[in-house]
Amino acid sequence: MDAIREQLFRGLSPSWLQFFSDTTFQNEINYILGTVDWHNCIPSIDKVFYAFRCTEPQDVKVVILGQDPYPNPNNAVGLSFSVPRDIPLGSIPGSLANVLKCLRNDYPGIRIEFADLTKWALSGVLLLNGSLTLKTGQYNVWTGFTTAVIRKLYTMNPKIVFVAWGNTAKDLLKEVPKCIRVEGIHPSNATGRTNEFINAKHFLWINYHLQSQGLEPIDFSLY
Repeated sequence: MDAIREQLFRGLSPSWLQFFSDTTFQNEINYILGTVDWHNCIPSIDKVFYAFRCTEPQDVKVVILGQDPYPNPNNAVGLSFSVPRDIPLGSIPGSLANVLKCLRNDYPGIRIEFADLTKWALSGVLLLNGSLTLKTGQYNVWTGFTTAVIRKLYTMNPKIVFVAWGNTAKDLLKEVPKCIRVEGIHPSNATGRTNEFINAKHFLWINYHLQSQGLEPIDFSLY
């Protein structure tokens, strides 16, 4: 397990290492290390903590909660909803396509050249899945860890805007009932209510909540 732990934490900043150093996280991580099938998980081990490499805990302004990684390993990058930059916009998963449709609705004319959301992550948007690995029957393995992340981030900074699309993401926010939140149905086409998601002005609400607290809005353009 030591080799897997080393790969998992490789590249994390001192801030995140300190964040994960308490007993709660150590117990959760030890449980995860012994439970996840690391030889068959999606994404690969080096990408599982990628969200934490992109956004420092003290810089988090927004948390967008996903459910779990894309089942196609070529799409899963360790950031909720994001895909690699070389995936054409016409080939991205339906849920991400609807996220970008909502974005275009909120900001007509916004420049979107790819669906790699790393730029958002580097701007203070933590793109966090409820489950950081995908394998049938193993979603709940990560629940304690993810809710602990949410709870600690909220304690550090109550101004964080939490974005929960779908019931799974909303359940994660039960740990922080007083947090600032933007909620809606899941953007997946499977909901059958795609237009409801696209027209919900999620991105406008995110920036409204930031600006109402005297914070800079997020530039959601992708180029």
